[in-house]
Amino acid sequence: MFPCNKWLSKSEDDKQIIRELTCVSPSKPGGDTGKEKINYEISITTSDKKGASMTQNAWLTLEGDKKSSKEFLMNNSSKNPVFNRGETNTFKMPSKHLGKLQQCYLGAVERDDRPLNQTEGRDGMWHCHEVIVTDSSSGNKYTFPCKSWVTITPNVSKKQAKLLSLKEVEEGKVATIRNLANVKYEIVILTGDIKGAGTDANVWITIYGTNGDTGKRPLKQRFRDLFERGQTDKFEIEALDLGELNKVRVEHDNKGLGNQGWFLDKMEITNMATNAKTLFPCDKWLDKKKGDGEISRDLLAVD
Repeated sequence: MFPCNKWLSKSEDDKQIIRELTCVSPSKPGGDTGKEKINYEISITTSDKKGASMTQNAWLTLEGDKKSSKEFLMNNSSKNPVFNRGETNTFKMPSKHLGKLQQCYLGAVERDDRPLNQTEGRDGMWHCHEVIVTDSSSGNKYTFPCKSWVTITPNVSKKQAKLLSLKEVEEGKVATIRNLANVKYEIVILTGDIKGAGTDANVWITIYGTNGDTGKRPLKQRFRDLFERGQTDKFEIEALDLGELNKVRVEHDNKGLGNQGWFLDKMEITNMATNAKTLFPCDKWLDKKKGDGEISRDLLAVD
């Protein structure tokens, strides 16, 4: 669902006619039935110490705040050997969504084609360094340290498995974007004060930041000649919080009754929630007949 609850009107509220709406629920039409499966990426690192490797299978169950997974078997074989000393092996585990992960059980079990034959001591164990699980639906990465010996058992046994507690969560990009608030940005554009600097063309801007971009936005105002020689023009747009601004793409359509070319001096963009200002110098023509002939430019932020 994408709630709005705002005007798209040039005469109401903030007079915007374009809005970015944030998804507040990733569920499919008809609601989340809990039956859809996602992939969990399981990365297991075997410790880099003597005798840490094993030739047997490993298994894992994940426990989240909504539900627990079934046992997931990670097979070892002569054709595809895994769990070697100091190596990290990655597996894809399909499962219903478990919610936010809280802990997991990790165990080791004999292969049918290679039984241990009552091997004891360290030969019957495996040393795991850590387990990292990535939720593909959110990008969240969960780290479960182990740093201990895991007993290899004839059958899957929760009693002899290691219960691993969550150490940290690295929030993924998808989850971050879902939590972003809408922010208003003030755009101040200064047209150069040289002959022919002004333009009658239609101008667009795309603002880029560490959290994404605004998409292509028109810069328009009613009853005002914009982008005239030596003139300062101000605009407001609303977008999801872009984070630290790093680039702006400014372009025009090379149309209009008068002058099409444009000499852009600079622009400054202010995050109106934090009052953080970012300067984007240009000092170049956007003109098919002057300079390098380009009518689109990428401007980089300066400190």
